[in-house]
Amino acid sequence: LGAFVTNTIGSTWANPLEDISTIFSPQNFPGVPEENVFKLLVQIFGFVPEQAQSQWQHSTRKGQAYREIQGKGQTMFSWLFNVVKTQQNHEVVVEALKAMNSWMKMICICEWPDLSQFIDILVVYCASSVNTQNDRLTELTLEIISGIIGDPNAHQYPSVILNILEKILPLEAALDVVLQKEDAELATSFYGMYVALADCHSKLVVDVCDPENTYNTSNPRNRENCLTLINILLKCTGSPGIYPVDELVSSITISVWYSFVVSKSVYKAK
Repeated sequence: LGAFVTNTIGSTWANPLEDISTIFSPQNFPGVPEENVFKLLVQIFGFVPEQAQSQWQHSTRKGQAYREIQGKGQTMFSWLFNVVKTQQNHEVVVEALKAMNSWMKMICICEWPDLSQFIDILVVYCASSVNTQNDRLTELTLEIISGIIGDPNAHQYPSVILNILEKILPLEAALDVVLQKEDAELATSFYGMYVALADCHSKLVVDVCDPENTYNTSNPRNRENCLTLINILLKCTGSPGIYPVDELVSSITISVWYSFVVSKSVYKAK
């Protein structure tokens, strides 16, 4: 159905997302648990942007469909976020997060007005899922946060990135729990999130480390947060053991240190 939407939206089907939402109203499926209907609806919506970015036979039609779906992005993203906030069914919430991960690529995420609240919710889910050993949810939340950080336009919103940094630093406590369990795969995902921020925004991190930087005068915590980030990266680089025999994470910071050197050289040249 998601593929059918992308093949017909804007041509033979004017408002497929709205129509599907109406069709899959729980009252239209008597005897079926409401959460099951809702879960199916969310899954369908989640497939739409994935199909829009897949291979097409006609590039003209692909461009038209992509623009139509992109135009629905802000509305769909907010609708899915409301599902995450209000749904009590855990499976529906997970499916909504997966769908948001897909729709995130269709909008300018850093301009979304509820981004800060969304990050707060992701951090809570991430930390709690570590405690309940729900690795799939942990991986999903880390993937979404990393995707927001690595958005191609994110460098245009330094204040947003610094705000995200402050919100994700407390997840180091969850990372420590993962390290105690010697879960190298999950630890890599945690470190990968911090590496993504430092690597994609190395210039910002280097600039903010200067005590006289304007971001420090407006919020002194910004410099402290960047230094804490660097300490997390140092902990990753200094993981005990021999790579790749005893540990598997230390190598992921290599690109960050190179980016820092380049950014620092540019900063000193100024």
